[in-house]
Amino acid sequence: MRPRSLNIAVAVRAAGADARSSIRRSPLLIRRGPLLIRRTRLLMRRGHLRSAKAWLLIALLAVACAEPPNKEIGQAQGAVDAARAAGADRYATEEYTAATEALKQAGDAVTQRDYRLALNHAIESREHAQNAARQAAETRARLRGDVERSMAQVAALVAQANSRMASAEQSRVPRRSLRDVQQALAGVNADVQKAGAAMQAEDYRTAQDALNGMKERIDAVIASLSNIGGAAGQRRRP
Repeated sequence: MRPRSLNIAVAVRAAGADARSSIRRSPLLIRRGPLLIRRTRLLMRRGHLRSAKAWLLIALLAVACAEPPNKEIGQAQGAVDAARAAGADRYATEEYTAATEALKQAGDAVTQRDYRLALNHAIESREHAQNAARQAAETRARLRGDVERSMAQVAALVAQANSRMASAEQSRVPRRSLRDVQQALAGVNADVQKAGAAMQAEDYRTAQDALNGMKERIDAVIASLSNIGGAAGQRRRP
């Protein structure tokens, strides 16, 4: 088995070679890198093995931050793309925005050659993107259920309103009395079609917005038709 001092010596020489290569490419390590390596070797020669290990770790960390975190930035970009595909830009806006902003900050930090900061932003971006994807899936499933229930209720009311309108149009009700109600019902039918199209496109947020207040509008149409029918019946009495 190799002596502990020999193991550290081998690690220091390897770290020194890697660090010297990285120092030439990274201005941030021009001053710090050689100092860390020299300090580690000095402690090793004096027999301070525990301290030498600590300085060796610092030297290795310095080497690790000497290159742009391209791998982590790529992972963050992939997570952001996956979150957007899951609809996070619509269903988890806050987390998705945080992910895209952190990714941009990582790129800016690389431009400034602050690779440690770039790494932190890349990891932060990936975490926000993963959270956004989960939130989007949960919110999307909940909205889908809400919209489907609302659409079923609205469809039944629309069928009732259309049936009453057809009866009123076939009766002796004056056409001018029905004009406003016809326009209101036409608007309801148009908005219901928009909501249905949004559901088919899996845009449940838009569908929900289109259905908001829909039941109250249909109830008003039905009530107007009932009033018109009652007034017409009274006029037909002798």
